[in-house]
Amino acid sequence: MQVIKLCDLRAHADSVTSVSWIGKGQHLAVGTTNGLVLLWDTVKCKTIRAMTGHAARIGTMASKASLLLTGSRDRSILYRDIRAPEQFLGTLLGHKQEVCGVRWSPDRPLIASGGNDNKLYVWDINNFRTGPCIQFNEHKAAVKALAWSPHQVMSASP
Repeated sequence: MQVIKLCDLRAHADSVTSVSWIGKGQHLAVGTTNGLVLLWDTVKCKTIRAMTGHAARIGTMASKASLLLTGSRDRSILYRDIRAPEQFLGTLLGHKQEVCGVRWSPDRPLIASGGNDNKLYVWDINNFRTGPCIQFNEHKAAVKALAWSPHQVMSASP
């Protein structure tokens, strides 16, 4: 196995805080301390796009085909399509502290998000502007680990 150094952000006074493979694996989204998403072509070893929108560190990302979710210390989740010219298609707002985890449902248009505010939200991506469709407020600590069941409509969190 060969390991290839893809990027070094020290010259930009920035650092990598999250990563997510896009699609079939040729593209890698890299979230940074400064709130940027750098989209890398891993075959050509070069940045093909820089996406803005967050005011703080991107701590979590999740992708599904060409769609990308980015969760930030600025308490927002940005919904992106890397094929679209816009930086992002929408903003999901609800967390009162940093967004620590985001996950796509494997078979429904749903997103689960967890935050340092001890909240777990489920969002309908087709109707996200009205806020989360389900809220779980019983967690005693930050919700950082999320997983959807591949066999039924449920998500798991610690």
